Amino acid sequence: MNAALLVVTWLAAQAGLEGVREALAAGEYHSAWEALGTESDELARSRGRAEILYRAGDPAGALRAACAGLGIDPAQIDLLYHATGASVWLEDGPGAVAYSGRLLRAADTMEQSPEERRAWQEAARKLVARSEALVTRENELSRALARLRFISTGGVGFWLFALWLVLRSQGRSSKPVS
Repeated sequence: MNAALLVVTWLAAQAGLEGVREALAAGEYHSAWEALGTESDELARSRGRAEILYRAGDPAGALRAACAGLGIDPAQIDLLYHATGASVWLEDGPGAVAYSGRLLRAADTMEQSPEERRAWQEAARKLVARSEALVTRENELSRALARLRFISTGGVGFWLFALWLVLRSQGRSSKPVS
């Protein structure tokens, strides 16, 4: 079974957010947000907000909501999933690596069926790989930028030195005026 499908199925099976998930399945984000307003549990509200914002295409909002929920329960696997995905989406390499590591640890220790655990582990490993690739790319870009700065500084320095030599030789004659 596809790991992503299993993760979504597991998320949909969780208690407390059925109305929100039904509205999200129908693509009605406003209705999902309104249904979330009736939820009294702060952790459940954070989970719902993170999922709604993530699915609606607001990774920054999803990350804020996930972080708020992780402040309540640092091992909440679906919040870790949304925080990791949002960090990758926002190209925050260090944040993505940190959240993906926590997600993998949570998947390894979760008390679900072996199939669900394997699906979460697979999803977590994929996010770990994407996070590490993001950090690698950021490091490569930083090194390339440093090389570019060095080369451009050297080029400007060379042209300034050449200009100084040309200006220095101006007005000098090999025959002095007597």
